Amino acid sequence: MSIFFQVNQGIKAVYNDALHSLESLSIKEQAVQDNQHYTICMDGYRYQNSAQNLGITHAELTKLADPKVIATNYQDVLEEYLSHHQNLNSHIEGRLVYK
Repeated sequence: MSIFFQVNQGIKAVYNDALHSLESLSIKEQAVQDNQHYTICMDGYRYQNSAQNLGITHAELTKLADPKVIATNYQDVLEEYLSHHQNLNSHIEGRLVYK
């Protein structure tokens, strides 16, 4: 079973489904580095179930900072975004690559 996630523009992930392994991850064509710190965003369900679904504990997710609630309603976020970004142009970028 595969689980799909959204990734932002400029992020590319190559995942080998047969080996259950992330082969590469880059941001703006720069490989993610083990010694760097990155900010991620996830919904409450993913956070609450991060250990069993993602293999990442709450302690690991909050090691550098406490979590922040940014929004509690997806519809409000979507409406605000679309009201300020009308007539968007989209195309397939190949951000997620499954092998």
